[in-house]
Amino acid sequence: NLTAPCKFRNAICLKCQRKGHLARICQARKTFNQSQQPVPQTTQHFQQQVEDCHTCYQANSTCKISVIVSLEGKPCKMEVDTGSVLSIISWSTLKQILPHLK
Repeated sequence: NLTAPCKFRNAICLKCQRKGHLARICQARKTFNQSQQPVPQTTQHFQQQVEDCHTCYQANSTCKISVIVSLEGKPCKMEVDTGSVLSIISWSTLKQILPHLK
């Protein structure tokens, strides 16, 4: 069995500024001299929510990650491809979700 590294291994924690985890699970204790200033965030064209770190434990495993995205307010289940820079959807699936499109 092979253990795949967590996809957050290069993430920078917004709480302690250390590499390898998210602020949500940070175990660093808050001290009185820690800054309370908000961390500036970059503008994105989508809203991203990171919920879990998914790991496959076998190299030949078909571990698939799926998310529910909102297309004009309608839910659509899509598979995450971590190696892709874009996501695609078939025209027939899009027409089922948004029948008013031509």
